[in-house]
Amino acid sequence: MKTTLLRQAPHLILLRWLGRLLPPAMLVGTVGLVVTSGVLSVQFILEPRSIAWLNQYLPAHLQIPIAQFDKPIPLSKIRQALQNSGQDLGEAIDLPGNAQLYPVIQQEFNCKAPCDQMIELRVYRPAEPLQRQSTTETHYQLVSRLVTEGLPEWVAREPLVAVRSGDPGSAQEWPLETVEIFETAIDPTPQNKSSDVGIWLNLTGKRQQGDATFTYGQLVHYNPRRSELSALTTWTSPIEAMPKWQQVTGTAQPELVVDQSVDLEPQFRIYQLNQQNSRIQLNPISLTKPAIAHPEYRAALTLTQGGLWSLAYQRLQRLKDQGIPWSGNAQAQMDVIKYHAQISQQQVEQPWANMSQQVTVNLIDGRWQRAIALLEQSKTERKVILDELRLESAQVWRRVDIALKVWSADPYAQAWGAVLVEGREGTIAAKNWLKRQRNQHSTLRNQALQKLAPNLAPTPKALEVSNRTP
Repeated sequence: MKTTLLRQAPHLILLRWLGRLLPPAMLVGTVGLVVTSGVLSVQFILEPRSIAWLNQYLPAHLQIPIAQFDKPIPLSKIRQALQNSGQDLGEAIDLPGNAQLYPVIQQEFNCKAPCDQMIELRVYRPAEPLQRQSTTETHYQLVSRLVTEGLPEWVAREPLVAVRSGDPGSAQEWPLETVEIFETAIDPTPQNKSSDVGIWLNLTGKRQQGDATFTYGQLVHYNPRRSELSALTTWTSPIEAMPKWQQVTGTAQPELVVDQSVDLEPQFRIYQLNQQNSRIQLNPISLTKPAIAHPEYRAALTLTQGGLWSLAYQRLQRLKDQGIPWSGNAQAQMDVIKYHAQISQQQVEQPWANMSQQVTVNLIDGRWQRAIALLEQSKTERKVILDELRLESAQVWRRVDIALKVWSADPYAQAWGAVLVEGREGTIAAKNWLKRQRNQHSTLRNQALQKLAPNLAPTPKALEVSNRTP
């Protein structure tokens, strides 16, 4: 009997301890719940829309009907109130659930050209007859609103400046001017109901600067179930290209592709579509941080910084073939690089009007040896081609510089680098640059220099002396 009591003693002690601890803990939790409920109640009374964020955590049948808290107003009075402030409603766009989207336009009267800008989106829904103060005119409830802002000039110009350099632009905003329905990339399924898919909107503007016409804008999503407008990503294209959905990574969900190419420079901004708690997100596939901590993988991403997409893709493919563990993020990065490489290769393979362009596109794709071979085929135009290349050398020099950072002893990249340095700084500077490079006595480099710039290649006597030097 004593033994049984002793065995039970620790359990009895634990039960007594829990009995003393639980009431205070439950009391604290209850007080916290009451205080939180009180705060939310006050917010609800003062400003019902301030607790709209709770809808993301509530099931459909418990959603807070935010739209019911706006007093129905006739459309004529809405317009009049806006016009008193120098604004007006734009053309309506029909939305699901008997709702209508109206852009709010800020009218400008001191411009030489039309410069009205869109400053807000509003979603209205006709009020029920019992909610109307008058039966002679339809009243509308404000369902959702979203303030819209244009793109700063320097953001809109960034893709062009990255290639051609020049003035980056100011912080002055380029206005958004129009709004239209943008096709959705999500197919309604039992998992993705049409109310969750919602409506996509594309807000756009256009601006001419020099020989470039920029199209820019912002994507917005409307969720009918929540009566909610959400701003997604801004975009810009220096070639008037609209965003489009395209299969890039091979997943079931296509990606959003924005073409930011300039001249012969392939540049694409690619976003993956994600849904979290029924909310839409567009996340860019970044090539800044390597998805795999491997030297070859890091080297491939470095090559992309110089626009050497084909060389970068070839490195990644070799690495993957070795059986290195490959994550989903790594595959997404590889697919983006492959997408750029394919565009670059298409440029190489298409016919060009002159040999100078053909040589340039091969250099842009990192095909150093093929560019030399093409130059040899046009001996009569060789000087003209090299002179044109030196005048527009920034694109090629960036690639040579990055290529040598990855493999500093590349004989063909060194040879082209010397040609560009000579065009920019003179023959002596080019020879000194060559002396600072690794493997300067490379036979392959000397052969390449003989074909490109014989005056930069070492003489037979100089080679003999260098070979005897320990």
